[in-house]
Amino acid sequence: MKKLTQKLVLSVITMALVVVALGTSTFAWFTLTNTATTQAFQAQITAGQGIEMTLGTRTVDGETVTWAVDGDTIWYTVLP
Repeated sequence: MKKLTQKLVLSVITMALVVVALGTSTFAWFTLTNTATTQAFQAQITAGQGIEMTLGTRTVDGETVTWAVDGDTIWYTVLP
């Protein structure tokens, strides 16, 4: 009987800690997500040696847009 009581007390304490952790994380989630801000950043994407990248072709509002000069697709080794 003593062993069963120990297990019951331990499970009640564990459940109480789980409820506290859930409550704390939910409170933090709601208080941190009430405003959203973004800031501009700059990045430079560099291809490996011998690899070239292109911005390729994409569809915008049903229209295909290609990044090209005189019909030739523009290839880069560095994308700013």
